[in-house]
Amino acid sequence: MSLDCGRKPEYPERTQAGTGRTCKLHIESPQSQPGIEPRAFLLEQFEEEQEAKAELQRAMSKANSEVAH
Repeated sequence: MSLDCGRKPEYPERTQAGTGRTCKLHIESPQSQPGIEPRAFLLEQFEEEQEAKAELQRAMSKANSEVAH
């Protein structure tokens, strides 16, 4: 898995924000992994994206609460 964007983002933790990505996430295709069915591959990719979004939201909430105090 790699981020392909040509340069490092200023805020790497924000590269997969819920509104879009600053970089396109590349993951091995199902064709390169013959044991994985396309549906299973897409579900795994979706779950990884959801976890990344949740992690970003937790980090943003923590940062906002620190600024408020």
